[in-house]
Amino acid sequence: MIGNEMNRFLNGIRQEQSCEELARTLERLFELTDLTIAVQTGSLRKELLKFRDLIAAEYVRLLIGEKARIETMEALFKVLMFSTAESALAYV
Repeated sequence: MIGNEMNRFLNGIRQEQSCEELARTLERLFELTDLTIAVQTGSLRKELLKFRDLIAAEYVRLLIGEKARIETMEALFKVLMFSTAESALAYV
């Protein structure tokens, strides 16, 4: 679900949605990330907290009226997807 919200945010940037709409998408992303962090332990929790901090930086940019950096968000999305796939493989 976190990946879905990231994708929704990236599509919103491409469609030039308003800062308010993009901020609401990031708020949903925070909620999902916080719920995921709450049930994690160890290094995965630490990585998710770092991920949340980077998302927070983009959220602050939107709140002060700056444009979101699509390159940063695309890179975060790729890291998230790679980490998720890597974690899933650990259980196989």
